[in-house]
Amino acid sequence: MEFLGVDFRTIILAIVSVTNFILASLIYLRSKLKSSIFFVLTITGVGIWAIGINFYIQPGVNALTLFWSDMNYMIAAIFSVAFYFFGYYFGTEDKKLDKRQAWIVIGSMIVLIFLILSPGIPRSVITDVTEIAPYAKAQEFGWAFWYYTVFVFAYFFGGLVWLTKKYFTASGNVKNQLKFIVTGTGISIVLGLLTNLVLPAFGVQGNDWMGPVGTLIFVSFIAYAIIRHKLWDFKIVALQFFIALMVVILLLQIFVAEGPVETALKTAIFLVVSGFSFYLVRGLLKEVDLREEMEQLAIKLQTANKRLEQIDIEKSDFVSITSHQLRTPLTVIKGYASMLLEGAFGKIDNKKQTNAIDQIFQGSQRLVLVIQEFTNISRIEKGEMKYVFDKTNVRNVVSASIEYFRDTLKEQKFDVILNASLGGNYIIEGDREKLEQVYSNILDNAIKYTPAGGTIKIDIENDTQDKVIRTSITDTGMGIQPEMMSRLFEKFSRTQGSFRLHTEGRGLGLYVAKQIVEAHGGKIWAESTGRGKGTRFIVEYPNPEYVQKRKEIKDFLEDI
Repeated sequence: MEFLGVDFRTIILAIVSVTNFILASLIYLRSKLKSSIFFVLTITGVGIWAIGINFYIQPGVNALTLFWSDMNYMIAAIFSVAFYFFGYYFGTEDKKLDKRQAWIVIGSMIVLIFLILSPGIPRSVITDVTEIAPYAKAQEFGWAFWYYTVFVFAYFFGGLVWLTKKYFTASGNVKNQLKFIVTGTGISIVLGLLTNLVLPAFGVQGNDWMGPVGTLIFVSFIAYAIIRHKLWDFKIVALQFFIALMVVILLLQIFVAEGPVETALKTAIFLVVSGFSFYLVRGLLKEVDLREEMEQLAIKLQTANKRLEQIDIEKSDFVSITSHQLRTPLTVIKGYASMLLEGAFGKIDNKKQTNAIDQIFQGSQRLVLVIQEFTNISRIEKGEMKYVFDKTNVRNVVSASIEYFRDTLKEQKFDVILNASLGGNYIIEGDREKLEQVYSNILDNAIKYTPAGGTIKIDIENDTQDKVIRTSITDTGMGIQPEMMSRLFEKFSRTQGSFRLHTEGRGLGLYVAKQIVEAHGGKIWAESTGRGKGTRFIVEYPNPEYVQKRKEIKDFLEDI
């Protein structure tokens, strides 16, 4: 049977060769594991074996026929050893090979090759070849044929035994891979050994070409695994299939060429297209590998992010518990220090004692603020910050915050100016305790970063045009660099100069203030014209009168 003037066996063997070469290239480009390298050597050997058999079965018997007969047996011996090592390393890449075992396997292979090729022992495996039909040959076997058969059987079935043992101990994706590999290679090996060793030994010859064809069964199993279990990108595999088909057609064109010039031209075209196809597929596979690496990285990042979220929750719990445990003794220390300064237990005439108690009071007060900040951070992060909203006068809140720092302001001779009329309407819906924290944090920053004797000016206004209650706190301190403005209200964010002036700062106060103000529906921001020119903090809250009016209008329109 012929197709385009070419015998069907030649066509099939050409397809087998190209298919195995494509599969070998695909695996080699995707993996450099030991098992992968040995498997690539195995199927590359099968591809070369198919080419050798193709030349061997061509009509006529001559010196080249005997040459290809020997080459085919030698190549089969080599890739049978490669298959053994593939089975040995698959799934156990770090497993060390016993030196004695390696010497036995490799040594016996060298002996086989020597027996096949050594001119001193002519035709010890194959003594003669005769043609029994077109594209069919018969071989006469020498004394070493049985030695060759036993060891090749041992190599192949040794590899299958390794793979089968690993199949029963594997799980998940590896078990799926082994199922298709063991079944596909098992059928291919049995068919190859049957048609090239077993049947010829019993006189049934002329079917040598069927051995390599058995590998198409294995390729079919791999193709099914790709589609069924999505082992590789199906689109890439489909593209490779069409490229392989094109290469096969070009290869067949060489066999039907007429004359040496046409043969050389078609061979050159085949080589150029094959080379280009190889680099094209390699580029595509690199892109696929990069995408897979990105997907794996995304999964790892997602896992790490979940772990970080869990750690963040645990950290917040720890901070919350620790802050709660520290608050009680500090409150007692601060309370008793205050009572001692006020003379609740009797007047203290010694100035040194008074100063020492004052230091205890000031230190405990700072620690209370720190604990309060960490407690608020913990509650904010866990979404457990609770607010008790009620009608609150912003002027009274600011006055209370000023009073909190009264001793410090007096000691450092700050000039504090509060511009807010006593009868002004500065009422908002807010949580007074939380709002005091906002102004305490802003005032604390103003005191820290303004030299002694400086001025802190506080303006409170009811802006009827913007419909907000606005508070602005302006100091004459060190100011803020423009590049810091965008990060000023982030956690643990501090300006460069602040590290030199106050190393104990936490960079949390303004973050907490921002969270509280925004929870009240307001806004907070800072303005500074540059270093050494002071800072102005502005806090705005929506005027509840206008909020209520908007709600009434909205309800009215909805009723209509």
